[in-house]
Amino acid sequence: MVGLKFASAILPFAGGVLSAAISLRQDPQTSGIIWPISYIALGDSFSAGIGAGRYTDPNNPLVVRCKRMSGSYPTQVKGKFPRIDDKNFLFESCSGDKLGGIDSQLSNLGTSRAQVVTLSISGNDFKFSSVVEKCVYNVLALTDGTANSQCDEALEEARALVSDESIWQAYKDQVNKIMSKVMIADIRGIPIPWSVLVITGYPQFWGEVVDGDKCSKTRFPVPLEIFGIVKNGNLMRESVRRSMNEMVKKVNKKIQEEILPINRDKIEFVDIDPLYAGHRFCEKGAADPIGANSDSVWFTSFETILQETKFAPDPNSMLEQQWAPLTQSLKPGDDLLPNELRINSNFHPKTAGHSQTAEAVRKVVVDWGNRHEHTPVPPPQQCLATDAPNLPQKIFISSGTVVDPNGLLYRLRDTLCNNKCEIPAGIDAQAGAIVTGAGGRCEISVGIQGGSEGYAVRDRSISGDEQVKLCWDNLERLITTCVQNQAKHGWQGGIDPNPAFYEAGFRTLNPPDNKHQTIDENHALQKDLSDFQSICGNEDGDCQANSCFGAWGMCTDGRYRGCRCARGTKFNQLEPLENDMKCKTSCCNTSPDHWYTADWCNAHCGGISSQFC
Repeated sequence: MVGLKFASAILPFAGGVLSAAISLRQDPQTSGIIWPISYIALGDSFSAGIGAGRYTDPNNPLVVRCKRMSGSYPTQVKGKFPRIDDKNFLFESCSGDKLGGIDSQLSNLGTSRAQVVTLSISGNDFKFSSVVEKCVYNVLALTDGTANSQCDEALEEARALVSDESIWQAYKDQVNKIMSKVMIADIRGIPIPWSVLVITGYPQFWGEVVDGDKCSKTRFPVPLEIFGIVKNGNLMRESVRRSMNEMVKKVNKKIQEEILPINRDKIEFVDIDPLYAGHRFCEKGAADPIGANSDSVWFTSFETILQETKFAPDPNSMLEQQWAPLTQSLKPGDDLLPNELRINSNFHPKTAGHSQTAEAVRKVVVDWGNRHEHTPVPPPQQCLATDAPNLPQKIFISSGTVVDPNGLLYRLRDTLCNNKCEIPAGIDAQAGAIVTGAGGRCEISVGIQGGSEGYAVRDRSISGDEQVKLCWDNLERLITTCVQNQAKHGWQGGIDPNPAFYEAGFRTLNPPDNKHQTIDENHALQKDLSDFQSICGNEDGDCQANSCFGAWGMCTDGRYRGCRCARGTKFNQLEPLENDMKCKTSCCNTSPDHWYTADWCNAHCGGISSQFC
């Protein structure tokens, strides 16, 4: 009776219907690739990798319950891109999940985003597992006629579900959520393709079907004995195998027809079915139609020896909880009852199958990256002039602390590269503004007396020594080689190829495109005037009295009294010079860079010209 009771729960296939595995390695074809650096894996057991390898973290109850295994194709995809480290690989796939389970997976990710997202889902929505249970391992049916009838009913239900438009609408809804919540949609507020969503299909389970072939006389073994009678599965009828294959092909076709049009630029489909040619159950001419432990067959069955034996019963399944104490003590090969993990792994890919999927995903990602110019060559640094007023030479950060313009930007850099988003310590909060965005984006702006503001941008959160170093290096390069204490700004790095995108420089205070809340100029950082309060006195020494607000220079006395300002301001008000400054002798081909002479010549001699020579 124990066996009979267990048999009633023998094939709920809690793990969904598909999964697999692969070995970690650095592919020589991608050794020079520096994109991508982040990856999120979503989906059902086909992505989690049930039965393929061992649990990725055997001490994590969620990992064990979801059957996330080292042989899954996501773990292999990660291994093929050496810049994706453990911190930037988020493995959320969970065996048994339907489309609705994607909500929970996305919720677990919080604000995390990635450059590559993979998705394998919908097999459980179409009840693939029920088809396998009723059509392959129907041990409860007392006669073949009953088994065949129940199989036909399961196939009919699955066909109806595959044609159910409400399920495909749910699929579309979840893909739209994925694209908005975990894919990197833009940079600097401009929509551009930084992320790709790779959706994998399903493989057909059966090789070419020939009427009267060896498989039609085959039953899949089930290690179960009821009242002394060894039970095996159904006879594998030709019509059943054809129907199961056709259903898989229809699902793959519908994914391409219904899901890809959502965004053909950012969604790719990987058809893994052709990769399984010659490696399915019941291949034509195969000596062993099932091949439970054959390298040439890429699906598991009850007789397949698994690396992992630990089973974590689903807390939502009373049957699994009831029988867990007994099944935990069993090992592969026990004849009385099969281990639960073996039950749920049936008709899921072996390591070799996942290996092929991972390589196919790698190729799609590399091709997509190349088409969108995500190449190993970093994007060029951009340095651009701005319309910000001229900057003061010195700025008061706080009482007693004076810095040059670069020094202000260094303060912003220190904050951003410590993964903070706040006005730097020592600066009046009212002198600055903060703008945050998805994924930890941060833009810090600080106003400066005279109508300018310094700012710096980090487009997402950073962590780890490598990302911190890239943050410091990129902003250092921008400040020293691009801005250079001038009214300029620049950008460098970016999600391709570096962990974050950076921008820094100076611009007009409170830009017209409403980048941030208004900074009151009364609270902006003050210019340091201490070096200019000299012989000219306060009236003229700060240059503002001489119409040179925001420009710097020196004040002189006597007949040359004036402020060294931008050309065309105070100098055209200078009184004519005496005999020591004449047009013929002083304005003959004088360089325009000689500010004083040039402005005097423009004002009094009509300019600098050879006519005076």
